Amino acid sequence: GRDMEKGSITVGNTTFICEDAAFVVSKGVFNREDPFRYAVPLLMLQMSLISLVNQACYYCFKPLHQVSIVTEIIVNSSFNSNAGMIFGPTFLGHNKYFSTKVFPIYSKKILDTVSKLGLMFFLFLMGVKMDPGMIKRSGRHAIIIGLSLFFVPLACAVSIALILRRFEPMDKSLAQCLPLIAGSQSMTGFLVIAILLTELKMLNTDLARLAVSSAMVGDVIGITLTAVSLAITQSKSKPLAAIWGILSTIGLVGLIIFVARPIMLWIIKRTPVGQTVKEVHIISIFLVILVSGFISEVVGQHVVLGPLVLGLAVPDGPPLGSALVRKLDSLVTKILFPTYFTVSGIKTNMLAIHLWDLWIIGIIVTFATIVKIAAVMIPAIHFKLPVREAFVLGLILTTKEIVELLVYNLWNDVGMLNEQEFSLTVLSVLFITAIVAPLLTNLNQHSSSSSNSDHIMNAFKNYEMQNQGFVSVQAFMSIADIATMHDDVCNLALDKRVNLVIIPYHKQIAVDGRIGLGSRAIENLNHNIIEKAPCSVGLLVDRSILNGSTSMLLNRSIYSVAVLFMGGADDMEALAYGVRMAKHPRVNLTVIRYLTFHGDNTRDRKLDGDLINEVTYHCAEDGVVFLDKVVKDGEDFVAAIRSIGARYELMMVGRHQRKESKLLFGLTDWNECPELGIIGEMLVSSDSGVMSSVLVA
Repeated sequence: GRDMEKGSITVGNTTFICEDAAFVVSKGVFNREDPFRYAVPLLMLQMSLISLVNQACYYCFKPLHQVSIVTEIIVNSSFNSNAGMIFGPTFLGHNKYFSTKVFPIYSKKILDTVSKLGLMFFLFLMGVKMDPGMIKRSGRHAIIIGLSLFFVPLACAVSIALILRRFEPMDKSLAQCLPLIAGSQSMTGFLVIAILLTELKMLNTDLARLAVSSAMVGDVIGITLTAVSLAITQSKSKPLAAIWGILSTIGLVGLIIFVARPIMLWIIKRTPVGQTVKEVHIISIFLVILVSGFISEVVGQHVVLGPLVLGLAVPDGPPLGSALVRKLDSLVTKILFPTYFTVSGIKTNMLAIHLWDLWIIGIIVTFATIVKIAAVMIPAIHFKLPVREAFVLGLILTTKEIVELLVYNLWNDVGMLNEQEFSLTVLSVLFITAIVAPLLTNLNQHSSSSSNSDHIMNAFKNYEMQNQGFVSVQAFMSIADIATMHDDVCNLALDKRVNLVIIPYHKQIAVDGRIGLGSRAIENLNHNIIEKAPCSVGLLVDRSILNGSTSMLLNRSIYSVAVLFMGGADDMEALAYGVRMAKHPRVNLTVIRYLTFHGDNTRDRKLDGDLINEVTYHCAEDGVVFLDKVVKDGEDFVAAIRSIGARYELMMVGRHQRKESKLLFGLTDWNECPELGIIGEMLVSSDSGVMSSVLVA
């Protein structure tokens, strides 16, 4: 029979498409040309519709506690002209003119190519956001749970599939691929789990880290077996070709790990602290993504294998990982990636499903899900995890989405699944995830509140109320292990693009002013934040107990702040924050600049003088006081510091000063707390006589 679409003809199960190579860019409707017949305007329209409808439906499904990828499956699995909801025959697809104009058969090849490109960059991006080191930090718990997660459901699901195939009547094609579909139930995508936990605001919990780490272990096995099976399938009973395909895949992974990753570490080492990675390095990595995808196809693997491994090899966080995420995130996740689900939806025909076959697949999926939850809970409870948390962990690890769809698309492309079987597998993915997400949301809401954190949140709210018009507070709660807490702090700072993170000093201040014993764990936390934060870090030594103020700006009519300025980038930053504070009507700021008799470097002194003059000009209305104190040497400088006493409630100073400064002569050898810096440690010392709180920036 002939297809109704212009430019295509269908003979049996084969469709022939006639295309004009010149029909790429339209000359416009005013020249009496139909833009829908040209590749570029049609592709732009398709991608715009996909993105707009996807975002609109996401906000509609959000009250039902559904995550974005569930929405994408629901929306984009309906583009088939024979099935679906929004673009299917129920709504827009009922109009034949719309279906043949907007999604004609001759446009599917281009759309499929764009979808593969979007999927490739998306999986690379997700790999960059992941930290494979989580497996090592989670220890043997994650490894054992990951092994149980993969092998127990695999054995049980395949067994029940073989039993059903023997005793239940079914289509011959379904009987052949039933063990394959059953085996796929053991797969768990760590990328999908990370997305799900991020959207449910659970990613910062220890349970979530264990879930992602366990899923990574299972995925290493699953991806390996999938790559091997694909190499064997592609070889078409040619053992030598299969062996070469497997060895080439191992070579590609080795090339990424032992060549590409060291180069990226070298790029990070060459990037100065606080600066962004050079544009040429970012472009080079983009090219490597494309090359790795090309090599994956050449060796007989899916195009996403190389980019996914490459993304996992990229060191996460600043400066390189965060720069790549910033460059790619919005374009890839909101525009390119949704087209992949659209192409999957075009292959999905719900009306091709037979009810009896649906019942058989339902039995396998339900059985495999129950077994998978049990396979996670048993070792988790053995490792002293509470039953409730073990159940939540099991639910998290039953999530299905991108990875399964990717595998099912692969099997469909190579003819291992027909239209009905592919539709059944897509439906099973949708069904499980649509149930799991709301369940996790409800369980998380019941367990997330605690009185221990409520009073801290209330303190922030009260602080904001007391300082309306000057301060706005966004409170975030994260449940994390102290060993990995710095990752949460740095990631939040990066997401919110903050300029300054303030952390507490690890030692306690006694009532008499002496410094007590400190917490080694908090000290390590501070070191990690200072080293890895994508912005400046201020270390606060709170001495409010000594000067009688229990809360900043609440019990005092005037709050006195001093900035000690010796010169250098850090002192300049401390001065900038002091000037910001001076905008508050109840803050009096004093800037004390220390100079030597013979002066330091003339160029540096001029630079400092220009900055002070500029600040003086801009702060004329804020009542900022500027003082110059001339000292002879380091000893005289120490005496000047000690003379400050309890004059100010808060003193601010930079962590590092210019090394060649004569003010620091003889003092550098006494710096035992590098996170405070030389001057900061001097101010904090109980021998200094200073009673102020200290902020080292």
